[in-house]
Parts: sequence; C-alpha cells; structure tokens
Amino acid sequence: MKDNIVAQVCCTRGHCAILMKNGRVYSMGKNQNGQLGLGHMNDILSPSLIDPKYFNHERIAQVSTNYHHTMMLTQKGCLYACGNDPDKKIKLIDSIDHTLPQKIDSSYFNDEPIVYICFASIASCCFVVTKSNKIYACGENENYQLGIGCDTFQHVPKLIDASTFSHEKVKKIVCAQYSTCLLTEDGCLYSCGGNIFGQLGTNDEYNYFSKTFKPIKFKQNNSKNNDLDEKIIDIQVGHFHVMALTKSGNVYSWGENDSGECGINDAEIKRAPHLIDASYFQHEKINFIGCGSLCSIAVASSGRVYVWGLLQETFHLIGNKKAILNWHDELCIPYPSEIDVENWKHQKITSVFECAFSNGAYLIVSMDGKLYRCGRYGGDRLQTKHILGESHENKKTYNNVSFEDVSIEF
Repeated sequence: MKDNIVAQVCCTRGHCAILMKNGRVYSMGKNQNGQLGLGHMNDILSPSLIDPKYFNHERIAQVSTNYHHTMMLTQKGCLYACGNDPDKKIKLIDSIDHTLPQKIDSSYFNDEPIVYICFASIASCCFVVTKSNKIYACGENENYQLGIGCDTFQHVPKLIDASTFSHEKVKKIVCAQYSTCLLTEDGCLYSCGGNIFGQLGTNDEYNYFSKTFKPIKFKQNNSKNNDLDEKIIDIQVGHFHVMALTKSGNVYSWGENDSGECGINDAEIKRAPHLIDASYFQHEKINFIGCGSLCSIAVASSGRVYVWGLLQETFHLIGNKKAILNWHDELCIPYPSEIDVENWKHQKITSVFECAFSNGAYLIVSMDGKLYRCGRYGGDRLQTKHILGESHENKKTYNNVSFEDVSIEF
C-alpha cells in the first residue's frame, strides 16, 4: 500500500491529523499543547509522521481532534491520545503530559475493545463506543451535550443509557459547540444538548435543551424514528447547524441559518430537517458532505464541489452569485454554489474539509487518495497558515492556483 493514499482527514482550529490507508498518521499545524504527537511543542507547517512505535506498531483505524488533543484508535481497539488541556479537566487524557501518544487506560471502558471515537472539535468533550455498543462520554456538559441526563462536567467517562437511542448500533457521533448528534447503522438520528438555534432538529421552538438523546423525525406524522424513504448514511455539524446525507444522495440540513449555512436560500432558523433542492446540485447524487463553522460543503458523484454559507475568501471561486448579509454584515451565499473547478479538471474530488474558523481554506482529497490544499492565506488570526503552510513556500498565494502548486507531500 502506498504511503500517500489518504483515508481520513480530521481538522480543528490550527492543526489537523491525516490518516493514511496503510494505518500511519501524519499531523501538522499548531502544537502549543503537544497535540501533534511528535515529542515537542513546535508548530509544524507540513505533514509529519507520528512514529508507529508509540502505537506498538499497530495500524490506526480512526483519528479525531479537538483544540488541544489528537486521539487515535487502533484496529485492535486500543485508544491513544496526545496533547494537553491547560485546564487538565478530563482525567483519562490529561493525567500526564502527552507530547507523544499515550495509551488510554482501557479500564475506563470496562476493558472492552473500542470501535469508534469522537472528539468535539470546538469543545472539550469526547465519546467512545465499545465493541458491545456501549457509549461512554466525558468532558464539558453545561448544555447537556453528553446525553447523560445532567449538566455536570464529567472528569471520567460515564456510560450513556442505551435506551435513549433505542439500543441501536451506533455508526457515528458528531459534536457541535453545544449539542451532539448520533447516527445508527439503521440510518436513524438522535440528538441531545442545546437547542437555541434548532440544531437538535426536533422541531421544538420552546425546548432549549434535551438532557438525553431524542429521535429526529423526518416525518412528524409517523411513529418511526426516521420515516424516510431512503437511508441516512452520514451526518456533519458546524457551529450550530447540521447536515445529513441519504443513501440516494439527497442532503438535509437544520439549525442556525443566519449565514445561509443550511442552503435553503433564506436566513431563517431551521428547527427540523429540510431537504436542500437537488437543482442546486444539478440533480447529481451527492457523495460527500462537510461543515465549516458557518458554511457547508458537498461533493457530487462527478467530483463537482459545492459550497454555501459564510465563504469570505472563497467568493472569487464561485462567480457572480446573489449574496445576503449575516448579523455581522459579512457576505454569505444562502444556497449551494459550484466552485470553479477549472484547475481541478484533471482530478476527481471525493471530499473537501474546511479548516476550522478559516472560512476559505480547504484540504481536498482526490479519487486517487492524494491530498491538496486550496484557499487564500488568511493571517495568524484565522491560523490558516498552520494548515495551508506559508504562502511564500511556492512563491505564489493560495488563490485559485493549480493542484500541482499546492499538493501536499508526505
């Protein structure tokens, strides 16, 4: 297996982890808390291999990141973490200094193998799913986002009552700033936490919190949790909005929409799932969805890339589009708009990841598993240079340049 085939990209503010299909992990970006797992705290502007010896040379199956940490799950179900929260609140992660990956004590999870991990990229909380489908949660919980029935900070992992998600097999968990959404293998969705922007998708205008996981019903007049004619296969979250992708390639969205991030061509809060008009995607099947903090991304089966919401430096890539002003008077596109892919014509795109809080810096994966970067250098305030690299390295700005000029070398 070639080393440069990308399997997963996980970005948060200032750093990212890149998992290759051969099970190796590269990291780059900000490293003030040792979150890159390289044995030091120096920022790194290009991908650097985390030495496999720290995982006992096991293959890594999944990575997850937040502000201060990177977590890595091996194929054998062992969990490793690096980084250090200055507040040192989550005991299983911050009991020691993690400038190198450290194995997490499996006794926190009843010594069961782990099959899935989720770190909230913009908050200090995490979820761990074991082989027997038990979910453990820990960290910040002031908005009931852990789904355990109380709002107490959890210093150690706490088992979630499986009846709240009908004991269904968990496929994926995603965390927004104040809420959490859970996807089951059967394609049902559950949510918990804060609901001030309707991000729980429960169509409840007055309930600002859900203390435990509740089902999201796509058709409110039916008793099924998900009475959709098609199966939901993926979910993604931004700051306060959520997107769901169905097996047939349709996209639903809900939550905050002041910047048009729901893609419904307005700026009204969506408190229940709304289908995004397929005509915006030229009626193509959507294969990938992604969320930035205040924007959204979709990739069609043809490799076409669509973006909407608060785009800032990406406006020059989508041509003349009708825009709206959000609450802080920034231009936003409230419906999916195709990015000009003239420079991408030799590469079929499969996924695109917005670097958190950059609103215009992207990591792009092509069908052949190569990783590219695109976007304009946004300055230290947005910390885009830590993921995109210094613009002078190629003696060009990252402004609509070709793939050859911005490809990432491993």
